[in-house]
This record gives sequence, C-alpha cells and structure tokens, in this order.
Amino acid sequence: MKTNPSNFTFLSLIGLALCLVPFQYFPWIPGADVYDNQRLLVTACGLLAASIVMYSFLISVGVSIDLGKNRSILIGGFLFAGVVASFLAFSPKHAFFETATFALLLMLSWLVAECIRAHGDRALDRILLFCGMASAVYLIVHFGVFAYALKTGIQPKSSHLFFGYNNIRFFNHVQTISLPLLGLFALRLDDPFRRFFWLAITALWWALLYLSAGRGSLLGLAGGILLTWFLLRHAAWPWVKCMFFAALAGMAVFLVLYVWLPRLRHLEPFSAFFSIAKRSVDNPTSSRGPLWERAIDLMMGSPLFGVGPGHFAHYARDLNIAAHPHNWIFQIGSEWGLFALIALCGLAFSGITSIVKIKHDGTAKDQFTQSALLTASFAIIIDGLVSGLLVFPGSQLWLAVFLGIAWGWCSAKRPYENSFRWVPTTGMRAIAIAVIGCCCVVIVYFIISQLPAISMQSEIIKSGTLMIPRLFLRGFF
Repeated sequence: MKTNPSNFTFLSLIGLALCLVPFQYFPWIPGADVYDNQRLLVTACGLLAASIVMYSFLISVGVSIDLGKNRSILIGGFLFAGVVASFLAFSPKHAFFETATFALLLMLSWLVAECIRAHGDRALDRILLFCGMASAVYLIVHFGVFAYALKTGIQPKSSHLFFGYNNIRFFNHVQTISLPLLGLFALRLDDPFRRFFWLAITALWWALLYLSAGRGSLLGLAGGILLTWFLLRHAAWPWVKCMFFAALAGMAVFLVLYVWLPRLRHLEPFSAFFSIAKRSVDNPTSSRGPLWERAIDLMMGSPLFGVGPGHFAHYARDLNIAAHPHNWIFQIGSEWGLFALIALCGLAFSGITSIVKIKHDGTAKDQFTQSALLTASFAIIIDGLVSGLLVFPGSQLWLAVFLGIAWGWCSAKRPYENSFRWVPTTGMRAIAIAVIGCCCVVIVYFIISQLPAISMQSEIIKSGTLMIPRLFLRGFF
C-alpha cells in the first residue's frame, strides 16, 4: 500500500481520538451514555481506517503485507472463525458487529504499521507523542478534580478522580497499554529537559495506577518488565532501570498527594491501594470463578466455533455479575471457538518472537523500543487473563494503536524480510473492497438498529430488564 504525507493526518486523527476517549460526555446519539459514546468513537476510527484501505485498493496495483504467509493465514483463520461463529450465534447481528469491529481495528493497526514502516522514526515518534499527549491531558483534568477535593474538604469518589470511565478498571486497561508507550516516548527523546518532563509524566501515570489499585495492571506490568529483562538480559537493563525508578517516583508522589495531603485535610486516603493484600487473600479471583466456570461450560458445549462473538453476556445473564469472562482466553474460546483461540495464541507467540529476535542497530533508542514493546506485549497478555482488556472500547483503540506500532517498527527494522507483495487482479481487488464494505455496512446497520434501545435506556433500567452485553452498555439482545 502506497504511503504519503496524508498518512500523518490519519495518525493525527487517531491521536486525537486517544485524547478524546475519556471525554465522551456529550451523546453522539440521543440516550447514549459515556460507554456508548466511546464505542461510537472507536467505531468511527475503524470506519475511517476501512475507508482508507478501500481507497488504497482502488488506486494501488500491489499491496504490501509485511506479516509473512503464516501470520496472514492465522489472521485470516481467526476472522473466518469469527464469521462462521457469527452465522451460528443466537443473535447474528450482535455477533457480526463484534467480528466486523475486530476486522476494522486490524485495518487501523495496518495503517499505523505501514506509516511507521515507510517513514521510520519520524512516524513512530509522532504516534508516541499523541499517546503521551492523551495521558498528559487526562492528568491535567485529574489534578483539577484532585485540587478541588482538597480545597473543599469533601471525600471524593473514585468515579470523580477517574472520570470518563464507567468502571475504574476500564481506566486500568488503558494504563496497561499506555504506560510502557509513555515511558518509551520519554526515553526516545534527545533533549534532556523534554526527556525529564515526560519521565515525570510517566511517574505520575504510575501514581494513578497505585491510586486506582488495579491488581491486574500492576501484575501485568511487573510481569512484563521481569519477562523482558529475562529474555533480553543486558540489552533491557537500561529500560528496566528507568521504569523501576519511574515506578518508585510514582509511589512517592502517590504517598504524598493521595495519602499525606488528605490526612492533613482530615480526609481518608484517596485510595484502596493498601487493602490490595487483604482483598487478594479474601477474594483472590474477585468473584471471577463463576464467570470462568460458565465460560468453560460454553466451550465444552460449543468447542469449535463457540456461542458467538459478544454472546457471553447472553448466556451468563443469570449470574448477574459481568458481561464478559474477564479472561481473554475464555472470552475467545467460549465466544469464537477453539479455532479462533488457537489462531490468536499463534499470532501472540509469533509477534513476541519477532520482537525478541529483531536485529537492530544496537542504539539506545532501538533497545528502549524493543524492550518497551516486549513489556507492553507481556503486560497485555497477563492483565488480559484477569480483566476485560479486549472488551472496553477505549482499550481496544489503544490496543490497535500498540499493535500498529509494534508491527510497523519490526517491519522497518527488517524491511520485507518476512513480507510478501500481493498483486491482485481487478476481480480480487473488487472482492477485497466488497468484503471491507460489508464490514462497514454491518457496523452501520447495527448502530442504526440499536437506536431505539439506546433512546429507551431510562425506561429499560426502571423496568428491571436491563442486561449488559458489551456492545453498548445499556444495549440488550
């Protein structure tokens, strides 16, 4: 796919979307709440990416797919399994929406990767800057709320400190992905003052992680850093050391701002961080056991193609706990089936192997980049074992951007080593455009069909018939 300066416009729009994820308070459509708006924002990004890809098929003779044939087959197999599972699902409309969403986000990753492959460090630093700006903007508003709470002497709720997310764990999902990227951006800067500034932002981002007491994110990031050091050894030590001191500085900030200062104002500490150990002992799985048991039952009942993408909420509504199993293996296995799960595991293993084996120039920037991408990969996998990281629209967008960054950097460091150039015939190009167009039609049709349900949210809640699949917070089958 040919690249040009307009690709930077696309990166800018995606970066703007990352910044806007927590600020979706004004309904895109009547009755929509924050979660609905975030879903619509991510959907709009996917539709934009699909439009660009379709246009590229119209004007390009050849399309570079820097994946290798095996990975291309795994991606194709994963999406094909999703299509079959959607046909067999209780509500194909809901299932196809999720399958199409995954396909569109993959196109978004592809566009980010192609820009980085074509433009190198310039594009990489640009998208990392947008990731940093998204974090910095959130911090500015957060500290405004924090200062107001201290000034008024009113004990703030977690929903006030972590605005823009229906659940504080949704914020943690974003942190799992964004924190390594934020640290990477800081360490890639040459100017000492700018590097110090963004390292300070990274430390503050760690402080918010302690404030939110997100065990999954803490475990994922700690495990990711340790596994990165184990695999890369001395090459990863500068990265590990910087992240350790940033985390330590974040702890100092947390103790001063969220523990000591509230005490001075005769308030309780603004965090449940110190109760993590007790919570872990009293309820190690945070009531996820019944969800995992139900997911296993669904996998046993429909092993090949699952019960349908997005359908765990439908078959677990009697549990009245959550709309997803809080585990990416159980989620894909129970909804998409074992074929899709095997393909996804193969892609994860292949991607991590590529990052580990990448041959770069040995510069500090390359070492930092390799270490950060490996850390984020492990953190996502580990956190996803106990969370809905694949579920929340905000973390889906961050995940798509991260995959594009990792994909593009690896491609840039070994150009076309494992790629193949597809030169489709006119008929094949027409088929590709038709398939992508079908994904867009499914997305738009589903949103239109959901309008009545979204506009009736208040009545649904009052009637007591509320069910919460994750396509829209208030939507129901």
